[in-house]
Amino acid sequence: MLLKDILYQILESEHNESGIAYTIQISDKHPLFKGHFPETPVLPGVCILQIFKELSEDALSVGKPLQYSEIKQCKFQTPVLMKEPRTMRVELTLTPEQESWKLSATLKDQESVFAIMKAVLSE
Repeated sequence: MLLKDILYQILESEHNESGIAYTIQISDKHPLFKGHFPETPVLPGVCILQIFKELSEDALSVGKPLQYSEIKQCKFQTPVLMKEPRTMRVELTLTPEQESWKLSATLKDQESVFAIMKAVLSE
């Protein structure tokens, strides 16, 4: 399942001291919001995990799909309400570890932190 360019678009990426940060725009027009939930559409947590993985693949330029081999911590702190397109920031720290990468990821906007995760990605 690829969500880039279907559910979200990358507006900007920037490397900083701790990793890479992406500014993305999430479309409120994706059909999944009709079922999750029609009156109060919310971005599903599984989509957030997929966005973290896809942006990690982009940041690492590995050329192969990565997979989660371990999720050490995952907290969805506030629902991402989707009544209009949302511009969000995804901050990633990727640290090589043998044949995998330790991932620390955050999804937020200017007011709130929506999700934080620590995981291990491998090919």
